[in-house]
Amino acid sequence: MITMQSRSISNLATKAITQACGGQKVASSFPSLKRDWDEKEQNTPLIFPAFAMSLHKNKFSVSGATFNLNSHLFRNKCQAITGIGVSNQYRLAHTDVKIPDFTSYRRQSNKDISKTSTESGDDRRAFTYAITTATGVGGALVAKQMVHGLVNMFSPAKDCLALSKVEVNIGNIPEGKNVTVKWRGKPVFIRRRTESEIAAEKAVNLKDLRDPEADEKRAPNPEWLVVIGVCTHLGCVPIPGKGDFGGYYCPCHGSHYDASGRIRKGPAPANLEVPNYEFDGDKLIIVSKMDDENICCLRPPKMPIKSQRLRNPFLMKIDPKSLKNDCYQFGLDLNIVCECSFWLFSFWWIKINDFHHKLTMNWNDLRNQLIDSQFINTDDMAVYRNDPELYQDEYNKIVHHIKQPEQFDEKYFRLQPRDRYPLVIILLLNDREIEDEIQSNDIVMLASILHLKDAIVPLETSILEQYIKRKSGLVLNLQDLYVCSDQTSDEMTNKQSMMPYCVICFDEHITRALLPCRHACVCACCLEKIHTCPLCRSPISNFILINQPVTMVALQQQQSSNQIDSDQYRNDRNDCPQKEGFMNKLQKFLGF
Repeated sequence: MITMQSRSISNLATKAITQACGGQKVASSFPSLKRDWDEKEQNTPLIFPAFAMSLHKNKFSVSGATFNLNSHLFRNKCQAITGIGVSNQYRLAHTDVKIPDFTSYRRQSNKDISKTSTESGDDRRAFTYAITTATGVGGALVAKQMVHGLVNMFSPAKDCLALSKVEVNIGNIPEGKNVTVKWRGKPVFIRRRTESEIAAEKAVNLKDLRDPEADEKRAPNPEWLVVIGVCTHLGCVPIPGKGDFGGYYCPCHGSHYDASGRIRKGPAPANLEVPNYEFDGDKLIIVSKMDDENICCLRPPKMPIKSQRLRNPFLMKIDPKSLKNDCYQFGLDLNIVCECSFWLFSFWWIKINDFHHKLTMNWNDLRNQLIDSQFINTDDMAVYRNDPELYQDEYNKIVHHIKQPEQFDEKYFRLQPRDRYPLVIILLLNDREIEDEIQSNDIVMLASILHLKDAIVPLETSILEQYIKRKSGLVLNLQDLYVCSDQTSDEMTNKQSMMPYCVICFDEHITRALLPCRHACVCACCLEKIHTCPLCRSPISNFILINQPVTMVALQQQQSSNQIDSDQYRNDRNDCPQKEGFMNKLQKFLGF
């Protein structure tokens, strides 16, 4: 097929085409074009109207030029279409092109071209289902590998896992002996107990223990006791086979543990920790809570530690003016606040072991020895002591001057290690006047251990430790909480103002003190969303409830027992706003 638009030709060309058409006259549908044909003017541009023709002449001559129509334009059957709005183009029809036969590649259901698409749908759906299933299975495998790789990012390294497992051969340990091994940088005591030790520990009354725990729970295999050799007081290493109860003894501050690792005497607040271990014949395997086969990415819930609200009638600090002076030459001044009458005792260079031993005595015996000047029972227990002073009335704030020693030997400075405290201040409640009002859980004594700057240890004069003693005889370590506030502690005490606002939301007051860093900086709602302290970035192990409303019911519960009001904690958590965003819910669901 040929579509042709004519160009400027002469009248001779027109006649030639007319003759080629069999002598038939070409009729135009346009009058103007027909008139042009009749005038037979030379060199007049003509546009052929639409017509169809079959050419039988092979040649015609126009202006002396010879054209072979069969070899150029009209080799095959053709149709010439012309008009004012027709584009110039040629369309050739080829009948010699062989179309490939794809019948062998078609499915059996599609070979019959008379069938509709609905009749061959099952075969086409089966192929679609197969492709979809293969894609889904492949995507699931890829997603599994991605999730597994993401989880492995939070798992410990292989070298850390290797250090978390220790195997000890216990077949050669005789009865009554103790073996110390190193596990994760800490000493572990493995003791093979005798029959008498096992019977004695099982017969202990749990009501008499500070941290009640049955021997069967601490030693599932009664013959073997495995504990971490780190004192729960200040992290010292106790001595096995020593002490008043035949277990472990910490010489630093006088903590005594029995043969089951339970605290029986001294300032330590809890029992020795028992690691996870298992027996394999003659081998004892100490393992970590996280091994290679059981990896948990969920963080344990943060719960408040067992605590009790106590009212401390004593407050003692070193006067800032004394920090600039030589205390051994000029003495030092103390700022003291007490709610009632009290005694003040001071001892210079007192022996550490003897002091802590005296501190654990019965309250009545300790009070009588202090008042009767029998607290120092040996000549070398303390180098010098000041005369006791009694403050009869209630004082909001007093300044007490501690006199320097009259005679002092500098040899105590050069002792390495030092076995004496430079200065110990004891504030003793004068309970004889209010004996009927004091209960067993009330604080009756405050003992402060001071470091004084000298030439050997040039650290600034400061309070090292403070211990409070209840009337029941229990000794507790008094530690400060670090509150994030613009006010000083004296201003907060004098103004009796509320706790400052949370450092995260700045909307609620601070009600949580984080441990072990002791930063009081967040509220109950914000604590649920963090895992590290916002001030020092240290991990949060547990916390203490502070700034809680005091009710009569809570006071009665504290006086009758030493248990925390867990309902109050749950209610406090329920008071938090429940407006959680989608990302918060997703993070909580995934355990991040």
